[in-house]
Amino acid sequence: MFMYIVSRLLTVWFAFLLPAYATVKALSSSPPVDSELRKWSMYWSVLAVVLAFEYVAEWLISWFPFYWELKMLFYLFLSLPQTDGSTYVYLNYLQPFCVKHREKLDASILAMRTNAGQFLKVNILKLRDIAMRTLNTSQPSGLVATIADGEMTKNIWTAYGSSRNTPNSTSAPRQFVNSESPSSSLRSTPAGTESTPPSFPVPQHF
Repeated sequence: MFMYIVSRLLTVWFAFLLPAYATVKALSSSPPVDSELRKWSMYWSVLAVVLAFEYVAEWLISWFPFYWELKMLFYLFLSLPQTDGSTYVYLNYLQPFCVKHREKLDASILAMRTNAGQFLKVNILKLRDIAMRTLNTSQPSGLVATIADGEMTKNIWTAYGSSRNTPNSTSAPRQFVNSESPSSSLRSTPAGTESTPPSFPVPQHF
């Protein structure tokens, strides 16, 4: 664990931070030093290829013994001015390979860009259609309920609310008069007679 932390710190310092600072210095000088710009351009080109390979294959080779120590030494070989390994790798391996296969690489990159754009376009359209279908299937029930609630509220207001709040209506409560007096509503039966209960139909059993 200790060697892992030490190797990571040394790699970050010598392989990334110091070359980045040297590149900024070369770009900030007036006029820019062509030799320094060429040197650090070669370095970042080689480092990009190494990092791409590392992202793809590290899960397969990281279990080798002393992997992190060897990786640190390789980054130091590329970045230190005493070794200048990036220039060596670029001039002897990377540049000849790219020059030899330039047409194939350009055609492959163009095909990947075209296919990627077409792939993204088709799938974005499919996702849009799925989203629209989902919204169209889930929207009507809520929309109908909202419209129904609005119509019910409008009908209740038209029937009751508008008549109670018009300026011509009086605030006095309405009085309901019964045509019959309370005494007459209670009908008493004459003395000596019994009231006959109402007759109900006899249930029939089948």
